[in-house]
Amino acid sequence: QAVKTTSSPSFTGLTVGTLTGILKGTTGVVSVATSGTDFSFPASIKIIHSTGLETNYTPAANTDVERGNSLLTALSSAASGDSIILIEATYDCGSSQVIIPGGVSIWGKGKNLTKITTTYASGSYLNSFSLADGVSIHDVNLDMSLMNGTFQYGVGSPDNSTVYLYNVLITGDSDGLYIRGSSGTRNIYLYNCNINTHYDDFNDTS
Repeated sequence: QAVKTTSSPSFTGLTVGTLTGILKGTTGVVSVATSGTDFSFPASIKIIHSTGLETNYTPAANTDVERGNSLLTALSSAASGDSIILIEATYDCGSSQVIIPGGVSIWGKGKNLTKITTTYASGSYLNSFSLADGVSIHDVNLDMSLMNGTFQYGVGSPDNSTVYLYNVLITGDSDGLYIRGSSGTRNIYLYNCNINTHYDDFNDTS
């Protein structure tokens, strides 16, 4: 049976993971929102799960920051085989590291139209955008927006991983792609991508 919501749902005490478990094997749409969400604007994030179920995430307010918060929530719930669909907008993830789980794909509306931005900076060489094995990103601007001189470790992936970037723009005041590790191989395939950063386009300190 299809599950669809057209207004604010009421799932008291249930998490996104619980909802996914309850509805596993069904097809349709589930809307997930926080208390007080303004439904005068549409969901800014959709996950198309490998099961066929769709989950819409509507931010608490129509702002870059709230869209970023919703994106972080969606990423924490995504699993291998899921596709995350973004609108033409900016998703400001604040100072959070943007971790994209293995096997997940992200689709924007264009590298000059959909932006994901973060000020995350790590003293332990952790990437601002961490792409696990099997990730693909399409038509998005990945932006390291910290402009106070603190170094951000760009876009990267862990040992023994393969990731794909299609029509992606990488911007920031530090490095674009940053790789650091002691073992294994990393395959990062870029197709029609642009890197516009203050320092290196690609930095490998392995």
